[in-house]
Amino acid sequence: MVEQKRTGETPEQELPFSESAIQVIEIAKEEAIKRNFNNVTPDHLLLALMQDKVIKNTLSEIGINPDEVRTAIDNVVQTGKNTYVSPIEKVGFTLLTQELISLSVTQAKIFHRQEDVTPFNLLSACLVMNLGLGVSILQQSGLNKERLDQARDLYMILNQLHETKSVLLNPMVDPKTRRSLVEIIGGATSLAKNLRPQQPHL
Repeated sequence: MVEQKRTGETPEQELPFSESAIQVIEIAKEEAIKRNFNNVTPDHLLLALMQDKVIKNTLSEIGINPDEVRTAIDNVVQTGKNTYVSPIEKVGFTLLTQELISLSVTQAKIFHRQEDVTPFNLLSACLVMNLGLGVSILQQSGLNKERLDQARDLYMILNQLHETKSVLLNPMVDPKTRRSLVEIIGGATSLAKNLRPQQPHL
């Protein structure tokens, strides 16, 4: 659960945040402090999301370089003029960031029927609300809501492949189950190939 703060507090959430989503929120607070802000903006959140391991790996799978995106966002995010910056435990959220977080909860609960809010939900909410210079940079890199959904599907497929291949290594698996698992791997591999960006013909 994201702790409530004073200015631009996050509302009481209906779903808990995953461990990785909580870490993203904490990194976003650090990004705000580095730039003399007492509240997290959508751009601070995007900077934090581009440091999440799963987000980075998944965007790379669809041909987007998260490190280049982060550098580009970092170059345009302004530095605040506050003479006093709050300690991290007192850093809050702007009202727009509060709305963004609320939308991520709605998406997780209604559209994906998840048990918690993940960094994917936070990034999806950023794209849907289209707030800040960071989103414009993401869009220029080729990322939109549809491609993010594809990236999320690809991540789940690759996880399924890894888990299925691990089961195949078990010598106790009977032949019928083994054949079924091979079919699953074939289907997942085909889906993953379709989701990856097509390389231009030279």
